[in-house]
Amino acid sequence: MPAAWTKEIFNTYEILSQSLQSGQYKKFFFKLFAKHFKQKYSLNTKSKSQAVYEISVNIVLALQAIRLMWYPDSSLSEWESYRSIWKVLGYISYDSICAESGLMSYCRLTTFILLAIEFVFLLLLGFSTYTNKKLPYFVTFLPKIILFIFTIVGIIPSFMLLIVTLKYYIIGSTYIREYGIRIEPNEINEISTTLSIFSLILLCFILMSYEIFSCDMKHSHHKKNIKSRSSSELDLQIKLFYIILCTSYISFGSEHIILHQILMFLLSLCLAIKSIFILQYYNVVGNWIQSCNMMIIATALFIFLFGEVLDNSEIILIFNIILQPIVIYFTIKFVIYRHKILKESHEIPRNQFEFERKYRHLLIDKFREDKIETLNLFKKYWKMSQFKKNKIFAVWEFNFCNSIVKNERLARVKLSKIFKAKYSFEGDIQEWKIFNKLESKKCQQFSDVNFLEFLQEFRMIKFKDEKLCNTIVDLHNEFSLRKPNISKLMHLAIKAANKINKITEGYKKLIEIHKNIEAYEHYSSFLENIAGNIEEASLINKKKDGLNFYSQRNEYQSLENYGKTIGVMLISCSEESFGIISYINETGAQILKTSLINANGTPFTTFIPSPFDVLHGKSMKIFLQDCITTEICSHKSLFFKSNSGFLIECNIMIKLTTFHNNSYFLVSFKPVSSKRQIALLSPENIILNHSELFCYFINNPIKIASGKPLSDIAPYLNTNRMLNYEPLILNFFSKEIAFVHIQKTIRNTRFCYLLVINDEKEIKQWKLKEDENQLEFYEHSQNEAKNDQSNGFLSPKNVFSTNAPFSPKNFEKEAVLTTNKFPNIDCDKKIESQIENPSKLSSSRNSNSKGSNQAKRLLLQSKRKISVLQWVLFIMMISVIITMIAMLAYIISDVSRTSRMSSLGHLGNLLYYLEAATESIRTLDKASKNSIYTTAQMEGFALDFSNILDEIDIIRDSILADFELWTYCKASEIIDDQIVPLWNFDSGKPAIDYDNLYNFISRFIDTGKKVLGKVPLKQDFT
Repeated sequence: MPAAWTKEIFNTYEILSQSLQSGQYKKFFFKLFAKHFKQKYSLNTKSKSQAVYEISVNIVLALQAIRLMWYPDSSLSEWESYRSIWKVLGYISYDSICAESGLMSYCRLTTFILLAIEFVFLLLLGFSTYTNKKLPYFVTFLPKIILFIFTIVGIIPSFMLLIVTLKYYIIGSTYIREYGIRIEPNEINEISTTLSIFSLILLCFILMSYEIFSCDMKHSHHKKNIKSRSSSELDLQIKLFYIILCTSYISFGSEHIILHQILMFLLSLCLAIKSIFILQYYNVVGNWIQSCNMMIIATALFIFLFGEVLDNSEIILIFNIILQPIVIYFTIKFVIYRHKILKESHEIPRNQFEFERKYRHLLIDKFREDKIETLNLFKKYWKMSQFKKNKIFAVWEFNFCNSIVKNERLARVKLSKIFKAKYSFEGDIQEWKIFNKLESKKCQQFSDVNFLEFLQEFRMIKFKDEKLCNTIVDLHNEFSLRKPNISKLMHLAIKAANKINKITEGYKKLIEIHKNIEAYEHYSSFLENIAGNIEEASLINKKKDGLNFYSQRNEYQSLENYGKTIGVMLISCSEESFGIISYINETGAQILKTSLINANGTPFTTFIPSPFDVLHGKSMKIFLQDCITTEICSHKSLFFKSNSGFLIECNIMIKLTTFHNNSYFLVSFKPVSSKRQIALLSPENIILNHSELFCYFINNPIKIASGKPLSDIAPYLNTNRMLNYEPLILNFFSKEIAFVHIQKTIRNTRFCYLLVINDEKEIKQWKLKEDENQLEFYEHSQNEAKNDQSNGFLSPKNVFSTNAPFSPKNFEKEAVLTTNKFPNIDCDKKIESQIENPSKLSSSRNSNSKGSNQAKRLLLQSKRKISVLQWVLFIMMISVIITMIAMLAYIISDVSRTSRMSSLGHLGNLLYYLEAATESIRTLDKASKNSIYTTAQMEGFALDFSNILDEIDIIRDSILADFELWTYCKASEIIDDQIVPLWNFDSGKPAIDYDNLYNFISRFIDTGKKVLGKVPLKQDFT
């Protein structure tokens, strides 16, 4: 019995003294309940003991209805009183269902089990998100199946509540209308709320079951990354939690509605944050699933936050009537639409990228068979991508080019040619085969592809211009040689560039919507710049194995007295190309000058006369914002100044630039009171507080050009020498360079190794000799190599045991073969020790600096930073814990009461309800004595209960003899003979003698207590 319901009975005396209504209300009440007592609970159809029990239950209901209908509360409006009447009518059946069949306890128990499973799963999900580790498959899938089963179980109580509410709303409203009682709008709010709860549960159930049992469920967790998978799992958990809380709405009852609203608000907040996060993260508007989520949020907020607060029930009703069908419609439409579209790709992938990849395969296969069918598929693909028609090429630019084709710029042109105006297809089938071949490879983005691979892909495209095809083939062949003819190479480059420019001009009109068309033109200008700079260049001395060192003629002639030119490297910009060129003297002992030249060969007198944009808008101001340049001297120096005035001198030795947007500076730097170090920096690493510049870089190694991890080369290094930095694998044109800084001190001179991987896949060793003030490149001779091998250093012959092509896989394979010779270096420990002592990496390993400690703290903070996803998980876990505590308290109360009542059997139930009726009679008696009506007015309602008192003695004696059977029968006869006729108006003027009725019931209860050993019963029947 609901607690608030019993309290209303106990407070009946406050309302009883107001007034006695006569006429239709009495007639309505007695007609209704006489039907209940005499027909539904007929003694002829049920055992007398069961009849006593059921009638005693309805005594309480009858007294409550008397209070509501005969003595209405003047503080309540008329329609509120009448709404309470049909609530009572509903409770007649609802309380019977919940109390007698244990539905309430069942609902609370299932809710608690759901919450326990939910809490464990959220805990695992939070652990996976925080540690960035995958959860095992069974951990992610089995809880979903369990939750799915319990969700079905949880729907049953809400469905029963819906049926009961509908049934007794109709019955109650029929009686009320029959006797002329006006129905107010707020009465409909009850049924509206119930419908809303049920529709929310049903909606979440549909979405959840579809996601769980979609056909790609077995494979999806392998394809998705940690972040997106955790996000999807959390989305599913939020829907499940909605079902749990909606189900628990029955369990909480009216007294705890505030707690329930708080929990629902927290959950709605979680889902709102989650949806906004997804919309912002993926930049998608109009996604079906997110639309459904947002509608669920709005519904939950209105129903559970404002449903009991707002008085204006018309707003709630209109909102539910309009919103609920929309939500269900969009949900069903989403499921059907998504299934229908994705069915053609033979799979329903959860990962959007996998879907797009599958669709592209389908397009290519279909194109060979039927171009019209391909057009239709393409339109469907466009619909799924949620892009407008004027952005169709942007879809392919992002999804097709970046993910599938190495040469993304060329792919844009080819796609623009194929998918031009109004999706007409004019492409060549041969070109589709080429794209299909490219697609089958495991390709990286073009920024990670070297120039030789670029030419190889370029060569595959069969341009209609045969001369251009032949030129590209010749250019590729010449570039592939061990010692290419530079003049011939540049001549071919100019020729190819001119041809490409003409083709590009023709394509411009077809691809106006491409904002990055200049990126494609960059390749042609790049070839021209190479030719312009080096076409008439003279090769200095010889071409070093693996590295091409060029001299720019104009610059060289004006600086002949400087001697050799050790290198020119191109910096590719949006409009021009620049080169860093360094000159050394004849002996190679000192760098005399490092300057910047433009594409025409004109040198700049200073390093950078004015800031210029590097690679699509990246300003060099970023690199030089805290730097000052010195006059041209032995070599160019940059001084980084920290907030504390700490100076670091940084000398640019050489700059390496990949074709796309990766620029790296190989620098020599000298912190105060420390020897000079070598490092490779990118502009992104320099946007820091410069006192922590280098320790940050060391701890955050980057993948450079070829895409191989920096630690791949570590197995080839010996552990008996200190590795100052992780090895750096550079990529310049077709040459892969591994720069390894190993401290080897001989006569106060430190040596570094530069491992050069050339076209023949051989590794040559170079040593970079370095003391405090001088830098020197020279070739590592075979004799030195043998000596170094005896000292534990690397030998070229021992690096690769076979002539297999160079690749990361071969790297790993050879690493296993050579493990015994060259054990792995524990790079983590080395880096850790370097972070602790960044200012003295080579000399002092024991000193600490404020900069290193601060950098270390920042690094730990960045790792432990709680994401939005983890905050949502945290809020949900708190909500789950609160709900579990509330449910556990309810369950303990249910178990204790059930065990107490079961020990008393039917008598316990009888005593329980009769005590409640006794209390009600006592209040009625007290109210009648204080009534405003005179004794004469009450005379017509008097009834002598003396015969009932006579039976009390018989009951007492009989209880001692045969309590279990005879007492029930006698009590049933008394109630059947004396109480039931009270509600039959055909017998005259019935009335109630409250004293006699109270005494009868109280004595009956007292007798029962004595027989049962004076078992204490709770006075507050909650």
